[in-house]
Amino acid sequence: MRIAAFCFFAPAAFSLGLRRWLLGKESTGEALLHFGTAALWLNALALALLDARFHVEVPVVQALSQSGLFALKYLALTCALALAGVLAERLLARAQAAFRLPEWLARTAWLWAALLAAVLFGLHFARIFDNNFWGDEGFSIRLARQTIPEMLESTAEDVHPPLYYLILMGFNRLLGNHGWVYHLASVVPFGLTLAAAVTFLRRGPHLRAGVGGGAGRAPAGPGAGGVSAAGVAGPHGLAVGGAAGGGAVWVALCPHF
Repeated sequence: MRIAAFCFFAPAAFSLGLRRWLLGKESTGEALLHFGTAALWLNALALALLDARFHVEVPVVQALSQSGLFALKYLALTCALALAGVLAERLLARAQAAFRLPEWLARTAWLWAALLAAVLFGLHFARIFDNNFWGDEGFSIRLARQTIPEMLESTAEDVHPPLYYLILMGFNRLLGNHGWVYHLASVVPFGLTLAAAVTFLRRGPHLRAGVGGGAGRAPAGPGAGGVSAAGVAGPHGLAVGGAAGGGAVWVALCPHF
């Protein structure tokens, strides 16, 4: 068991050491966060590769504890993944620091984001009237027509928590028993997530700090007419990631639509 634990966590420590060497020192909290994240993604990716390519017939923990050769190969694989991840992060950081956005594009980024959000919402909204349902969707609709106690009793035997079914019941009671109503229950939170992301881009202080000339701001380097991607692309990526993350959360809550 100790060998297995070492194989699981040593590559994460190796990744943390590489980060300090190639990317610079970080705070204790950031180091702990990166260590935990590395331990998760390195072992998850390694297990996925083992399952897809090598078809290990015994539990990996057992294989690591019983075979020194397998443990060495597992360590080599995860350490190679750690090295590749840190090198890719360093290259991305250099490319991001060197890239500059035109000032006009940085100032109007939220407009482009709003246009993209409108297109995405329109594409999904147009499909709520198709009246096509999967088998799982039919199960959700059946629960939405029940009373709350009946729904809770039914979903107790299901693999999904009852929050989504409660939301679906609310739409059913408000707008009636129509096919587009059940699809709308998933499209509305999607639209709200897009709107929140665009609002973040429009009102976020990173836009004013990254574009405008303010007091105490460090002088711009060569190419002062542009905006460094380190100050703009990063927060924009956070907004896009927030939208994607919000969408992922809603997908998790709404498994059938």
